[in-house]
Parts: sequence; structure tokens; C-alpha cells
Amino acid sequence: KRNSTEDELCRRRTLQKMNSADDELCRRRTLQKMNSADDELCRRRTLQKMNSAENEFCRRRTLQTKNSAEDELYRRRTRQKMNSAEHEIYRRRTLQKKNHKRKTTEEELRKENHRRITQQKTEE
Repeated sequence: KRNSTEDELCRRRTLQKMNSADDELCRRRTLQKMNSADDELCRRRTLQKMNSAENEFCRRRTLQTKNSAEDELYRRRTRQKMNSAEHEIYRRRTLQKKNHKRKTTEEELRKENHRRITQQKTEE
């Protein structure tokens, strides 16, 4: 009986140790899975933040480029309008000078004609 009792006790201790070892293994695996899941979650969040930051950077750069292009377009249009206005002023001044010159020439011709007519009358 004594051997039988000792065998049973030994069997129980061995079983208990095995269960304890299984529990520890299970605990470690569970912890590992949790850590792995936490790591994955952390990795995804970090990636998401990076993507978000890159998207914001890209958005700002695109906006800056667009604004820069619009500024350049505005500058060119303004310059074009100024050139157009300056050209119009130049055209009008030139026309004014030509008209003045023509009127002066016509006036001189009229005076010359009047002088000739007057001279012819006095000669007759």
C-alpha cells in the first residue's frame, strides 16, 4: 500500500508540475500574443500618423505650388494690363502729336495761300 500511495503522490506531483508548466507556457504565449497585438496596433498607429503627416505635408506643398502659380499668373496679367495701358497711352500721344503736326502744317499752308492771294491781289 505504501508504494502505491507514494506512486500516487509522485504521480500527482508530476501532474501538478506539468500543469504548472503548461500554465506558464500558456501564460507566456498569451502575453506574447498580447504584446504582438499591441506592437501591431502601435505599428499601425505610427504608420497612420506618418501617412497623415506626409499627406498634410503634400497638401501644403500642393497648396503652396498652386498659390505660387496663381501669384505668377496674377503678376503676368497685371503686367500685361499695365503694358496694354502704357501702349494705349503711347498710341494716343503719338496720334495727338501727328494730329497737332497735321493741324500746324494745314495752318501754315492756309497762311501761305492767304499770303499768295493777298500778294497776287496787290500785284494786280
